[in-house]
Amino acid sequence: FNPANRRALSAFAALGEAEGVETIGVVSAASDAEDVFEIVGALRPPRVIVTGLDRTSRLGAVTAAITSGAHLAHVTYGPRADDPLETLPPDLLAKMLMDW
Repeated sequence: FNPANRRALSAFAALGEAEGVETIGVVSAASDAEDVFEIVGALRPPRVIVTGLDRTSRLGAVTAAITSGAHLAHVTYGPRADDPLETLPPDLLAKMLMDW
């Protein structure tokens, strides 16, 4: 769905509140940080996966995703959809932020 469409955003957020349903947000590391913060905050997924860490040196989208209330579940470093999901340990995230 198009997250700029308010009706679709509202419907998807309601789906995440249904009994027995867990929504997981998927965010591109190359996305605009303000957009990520707004969308993840509106959808309120308990966890997010950040993709494409290989395509950017900016960490605004990662920071926005995890400061909007969601926990960071996994990240991907490769460009393909079948690249493995990896965890991003807090110390590595801190190092990435400090080196930025």
